[in-house]
Amino acid sequence: HKLFRKGAPAWGRVPVAGRRMRQREPPVLWPIRPHEAAVAERLTVVVNTYKRPAMLKGAVEHYSQCTDAVETIRVIWCEDGDPPNIASWSIGFSGGVLSNRVLFHERQDSLNSRFLPLPGVRSDAIFAVDDDIRLSCDDLQFALEVWATAPHTIVGFYPRIHTSNGPALDYHSWWYVWWRGEYSMILTKAAILHHRYLHAYSFEMPPAVRQYVDRHMNCEDVAMQFLVTNYSKAPPIYVRGNVRDVGALNGISTRSGHMVARSDCLNDMMKLFRRHSQGHGASPPQVLVSSRFVAGRANSWFSNQPATMLEFIASDLPVPIALQIGVLVLPLLVCLRVLVLVVRRYRRRQRPLLPSFSELTTGKEDRTR
Repeated sequence: HKLFRKGAPAWGRVPVAGRRMRQREPPVLWPIRPHEAAVAERLTVVVNTYKRPAMLKGAVEHYSQCTDAVETIRVIWCEDGDPPNIASWSIGFSGGVLSNRVLFHERQDSLNSRFLPLPGVRSDAIFAVDDDIRLSCDDLQFALEVWATAPHTIVGFYPRIHTSNGPALDYHSWWYVWWRGEYSMILTKAAILHHRYLHAYSFEMPPAVRQYVDRHMNCEDVAMQFLVTNYSKAPPIYVRGNVRDVGALNGISTRSGHMVARSDCLNDMMKLFRRHSQGHGASPPQVLVSSRFVAGRANSWFSNQPATMLEFIASDLPVPIALQIGVLVLPLLVCLRVLVLVVRRYRRRQRPLLPSFSELTTGKEDRTR
């Protein structure tokens, strides 16, 4: 006999054996498996592609070089015909059989296909990426380390934000993220998430949401963010990294009306999740959660700056403290001296744009300046 844990949405309850227990905190959906600890340190790259063979080849060759972070590469093949022959590709994996490291999954032409469960996945982490995205191996490894601290949420490189416009929600791009200093979504064009969310998306999420994605050929990433937020009750995590988008000018985000369509998607998704929860007597769905947290490298000046200038002074450096203070103060004194000289020279050469009252009355100009 199986029961359901309390606290989870009706469309995402997890069956557990035993007596019914009161669950106040969010349910634990993925226990740590010690026997898979070595594999858990790496991830599975899931490449989404469609009729761009050159970009697909470049993506597979690029991520196969990230041997420290990548366990296998899975390609979602939704095209007619057989997958390409990768025998001539420059695959960087070492050891093992090549066919076991790069696999093609033939599926129907649907955006939902990218989130179908993958058979034989050994890693907990899934890196969902489009074929035109190139992320450096170091940043991929760093993002995996960030995700390991919060495996219940989405970790990625493309943040977006929603705002409330009365009862409606509006979708905004990166400029609003920068201006407001917060975000509430991570696009799955380059994001790490737990592989069990693939099963939840395909079999536990309201079917009307997947039907909506098929009708509009859009918003599968928004649907996944709604799903993860309602499971975890936590915001996503934005990682600052070095990303190249080699197909940005040909994406759907450059089309007219894209932002309006995405805003409609937010509101429609909220209605679909709410309607399904009401039909099953569950609590209302969780609205997207915003965050101001940005994960960056400790050796990056842009993401890691000292709290005060005095942090630069340290006794464990092979330089005397007095010399360290002089190195910090001397540039400031030089800049101050230059500023004083500039102001003095400007004042000497300054001349009024209009003649004074005395000059107007006497008809003479002071030409001594």
